[in-house]
Amino acid sequence: MTKIKAVVFDFDGVLTKGGEELKEKAWDFLSDPWSDQAKKWLGEARRKYGQGKGSRFEILKYVIARFGHPAVFDEALVPAYADCYDRLVQSMLVQSGLADGVVDTLERLFRLNLTINSATPTASVRESAFALGISRFFDQVLGGPDSKFENLSLAATCCVASPPAGMVFVGDGINDWKAAQKFGCHFIGVANSWNNWGKKRPKGMPKYCLITDLREIPDKIALLEKK
Repeated sequence: MTKIKAVVFDFDGVLTKGGEELKEKAWDFLSDPWSDQAKKWLGEARRKYGQGKGSRFEILKYVIARFGHPAVFDEALVPAYADCYDRLVQSMLVQSGLADGVVDTLERLFRLNLTINSATPTASVRESAFALGISRFFDQVLGGPDSKFENLSLAATCCVASPPAGMVFVGDGINDWKAAQKFGCHFIGVANSWNNWGKKRPKGMPKYCLITDLREIPDKIALLEKK
């Protein structure tokens, strides 16, 4: 029996009410002044790289490359638009607020090493966590450009857990589940309307891994420690 000593949380849609639906809405806001053709390209890029299949940079590179600018302008426009998109997402996340039970759950887990692991750029996640008043709970806040798997590895080296058996990753995306599988740590999946895991779990994910409320996490950890 291995004691769980570290819990790693995805950010968007797990600790916050807003998740992937909010990110999709941010793309609509960003592209509102664009031409119909540019919006069509954005739709193609979102289908190709969206919902965890790629990054915001890949989406924007796909679109901007079709504008026909010299490459030097593409190199400047991609990070500029990415920063604008990031500002929109972070503002909307803070406005959406914390998911139900977040503070209560984090207070109950105070004895453990807690980390945020997000695909959002690290500086932005830290800014949002501070704005939402939960920075004090976390030993580390990790984001992009490193992958979620790389961040799990970093979290393990910086905490007192016995990796990977002494760690749990809490997430709501298929890439969260894959990163946990690859790293070899436990996984707790947050079922919501976006991922529909309550009706159809990813292949190989046990039913006991799923929760619908973060306040279930301490009981799930106790169950994992017995396995």
